[in-house]
Amino acid sequence: RGLGMWSRDRGAEPDDSVTKSMIIGNRRSGIYHIPGQVGYRRVSKRNRVYFTTEKEAASAGYRKAKR
Repeated sequence: RGLGMWSRDRGAEPDDSVTKSMIIGNRRSGIYHIPGQVGYRRVSKRNRVYFTTEKEAASAGYRKAKR
C-alpha cells in the first residue's frame, strides 16, 4: 500500500546549500563521510542519512570513512 516504511516519500532531502556542511551517512554500509572526503558525494541519494555532527553519526551506529 505504500505506507510506513514502504512509503516512497521518506522525507525531503536538504538542499545543496545545507548539505555542503552536513555529514552524509550511507544507510547501506554504515559508514559516514565528512565534507571534502573522496566518497562524500558518491553515496546514492536513496542511501543517504544526514547528520550535523560526527558525534551524532557515531551515536547512530555509523563509523567514519577511512579516507
